[in-house]
Amino acid sequence: MEGKKRIAYWDNFKGVLIFLVVFTHFLYNFTGLGYEKYLVNIIYFFHMPAFIFISGYFSKKEIDFKKTLKYLLIYVIFNSVFVIYTYLTSHTLLGLTPFYSYWYLLALVAWRIIAKYLPCNKWYIVIPLSFVISLLSGYFSDISNVLAIEKILGFLPFFFIGYYLPESLIVSFTKKRKAWVFVAGMLIFVFALLSAFFISHSFPIQDFLLMEKYAEPIDISIRLLVYIIALVASFGLFCMIPNKTARYNFVEKWGRNSLWIYVFHRPITLVVSKIYPGPDDWYLPISILLSFIVCFVFSSDKLSEFLNHYLDKIVTYFNKMRVKKQAIS
Repeated sequence: MEGKKRIAYWDNFKGVLIFLVVFTHFLYNFTGLGYEKYLVNIIYFFHMPAFIFISGYFSKKEIDFKKTLKYLLIYVIFNSVFVIYTYLTSHTLLGLTPFYSYWYLLALVAWRIIAKYLPCNKWYIVIPLSFVISLLSGYFSDISNVLAIEKILGFLPFFFIGYYLPESLIVSFTKKRKAWVFVAGMLIFVFALLSAFFISHSFPIQDFLLMEKYAEPIDISIRLLVYIIALVASFGLFCMIPNKTARYNFVEKWGRNSLWIYVFHRPITLVVSKIYPGPDDWYLPISILLSFIVCFVFSSDKLSEFLNHYLDKIVTYFNKMRVKKQAIS
């Protein structure tokens, strides 16, 4: 959060997750081939659910017009580039459908707007209801990725779990953890990964990880299983992430500037997939190396300050126009 004291724990957490996001997108085109398929699917079980959980946790402090407009503005800018490119290269206009990972920005705007109008202390109603809505949404063929509705509903519970989780509970847990908690978290996380591997090996799981509509009525049980594994894996990570800062902690820096890594990395992964189609014996280590490079380059504090400076100016302008219009009316 700009202008506020950083919390090393959450920056470390986001740093790990954003690296996994970049890494899986380098490998994404090969999810149907060899071990890459299982590696990508296993990571997909938990990396975005955990990221969305963190987004929900911090949204309880940040739900305001300026912050929400900022995410919407970033979405419009970056998604529009792909809209124009697709139209010029294939004469296909998909203006209402988010391209690639940019759905998350639009979903974040939607979740924050929804949260703003929900009761702040009715978690025992909102969270179970969000699970019901998410599970049932897969039955409706009209729910697609237009305006990211598929993803907004599919990942809804993870946002509200984070949103309603008491801050005092989180602070107490992360600051007072004993050594056995880290070990237990590691065991829980490994168990979740093994479960994810088993499910990936047994079912064509990718559509479920992307929250796409069901092919069969029984598919609701698989989505529920995906939710359970995602929650278990996220909890395991939650127990393992260190809460200390370090002078040269580059992972913490990745988390601090994870937004810009997120929006800039996807075009790079697409270009690389054209230049170096793979897969071969070198593709995995090269993907790891490229992921490190992308995270280092786009986690620059100077780049973040530059982009935030001009975005904040635009957002401030629109906010003044909004306030002026409300005053007139």
